[in-house]
Amino acid sequence: MDFTDWESAGTPRALFVSAPDGHGRQELCRHIIDRAKGKASHSDSVVLYFFSSSATKLWRPISLIHTLLHQVVCARDRDANSITAAFLCSLVYRQFHRSSNLQTPLNFREGDSPDNTVQKILVAPDNDLVEALGEAIKHAGIQQLSLVVSGTSEGIACSLFEQIREATPKSEVLLTSQRPFGNIPHDVTYIEHDKERKGLYFPFYHLDPS
Repeated sequence: MDFTDWESAGTPRALFVSAPDGHGRQELCRHIIDRAKGKASHSDSVVLYFFSSSATKLWRPISLIHTLLHQVVCARDRDANSITAAFLCSLVYRQFHRSSNLQTPLNFREGDSPDNTVQKILVAPDNDLVEALGEAIKHAGIQQLSLVVSGTSEGIACSLFEQIREATPKSEVLLTSQRPFGNIPHDVTYIEHDKERKGLYFPFYHLDPS
């Protein structure tokens, strides 16, 4: 399946694209965002997007998650407090669950200020942050969602796709990376830059000089 087939397919659908910088990833993402925003203006759909910069090659997904969460809150402004609470409660639950299993003490203190407590809650493993975002999207009651993320790791991409698919009945997901993806969900369309050329096979023929 190529991009045209994917674009005309029914929802839910997901597309993973890998290509080095300068080979159209950003342009593709902007095209999908503009198209999704055009549709969203006539429906209850929400558009979430994130572009990683070259200055954040060692980025953790916390900046990605916080950006997407902010967009969810803005899209459902009347429920901002409850959406944020759902996100934080999900992180707290996972911290308590992990602490109970590993018998490690939590880092919360009775005298902590609210700001300090929230900061400690946000210091969470990557998968916890992605799952908490999924809980926030569920709580927001978003029925149609378009997600575009330019520049992410394979692990975060797969985890994010699974959470979005579970959280929204109708979703359109585009995730891109500079590096080729390895193990991806079987129902995801994957386009790798220059795959056909890299896959060419030229047999070696031994010529007998006699």
